[in-house]
Amino acid sequence: MALPEGGIACDICSRARGWRLQLEPGQTAGPITQAAPGLRVIIDGGVIEEIVKDEADRSLALNPGDLYWQEPGATRAIRNIGTTSINLVEFELK
Repeated sequence: MALPEGGIACDICSRARGWRLQLEPGQTAGPITQAAPGLRVIIDGGVIEEIVKDEADRSLALNPGDLYWQEPGATRAIRNIGTTSINLVEFELK
């Protein structure tokens, strides 16, 4: 899987890998496709729009400390549609 543009990768161990994204207002990251399930952890919140091909864009209000389970397989991009910087970490289980 390729990292989203602006993502900073780190291999955590042989069973997971992760990346950090910081999105300024109006900035978009992706698209990416996760091959395995994963977890999104919100560090600094805001409002994003998840963009998945052939689906309606979905707005999400993110709060620091929120956790989101990510199912594998969907190709998605993320756009910061709010007025604050968003900082999150995503992990993909291997």
